[in-house]
Amino acid sequence: MKQINGQIFDIDLEQLYTAQDAVGATSAQMSAAYNRAVARTAVTIKKLAAKEVAGSLNLKSMKLVQKRLQQFRLRSKSKNMMDEELKLWFGLNDVSVGFMKGSIKKTSRGAKFTPTGSISSHYYDGGFVMDRYKRRSIFLREGSKVKEARVPVSNELQETIEDDVFSELPDIFMHHFNVDLKSRVKLGKNMRNWRE
Repeated sequence: MKQINGQIFDIDLEQLYTAQDAVGATSAQMSAAYNRAVARTAVTIKKLAAKEVAGSLNLKSMKLVQKRLQQFRLRSKSKNMMDEELKLWFGLNDVSVGFMKGSIKKTSRGAKFTPTGSISSHYYDGGFVMDRYKRRSIFLREGSKVKEARVPVSNELQETIEDDVFSELPDIFMHHFNVDLKSRVKLGKNMRNWRE
């Protein structure tokens, strides 16, 4: 059992051994299927999270969705043995106002941005609205420099990803494990060594 960014993800080793007995797999085949399932689960989770981010942020360009999600890594402690612990790390960067769809309004004390997605509105004291980099956005003065205002999205998106995506993680892992284990047994792969 391991905590993953506020979520607990358990791998039931008994389920794995039951699947091994059901298809008559060797321990090397089971280890190979386990490692492959870990890698495939990481890819599947990243795709599901990207879909959630795209729906929540409502960015102007879909390329930006991939930049908002950092590398997902799903690893066990050792490739040679199966652990009950898996770590899944993800990061979500703040987004520049100009990259998001929504309304930008000048206020008496600064500027306000209301995104069209599920992210809440933000006020920027001292912010001003202008066109720069071929897009309309809110900018802030920091000393002699002018920087584009950013919308903090990590807390809201983290909750969405944890609730909607991580809840499916055990089922996704077991699906990938069972499919891979059955194919290894059927094809006679990895009978003695998980790297064959």
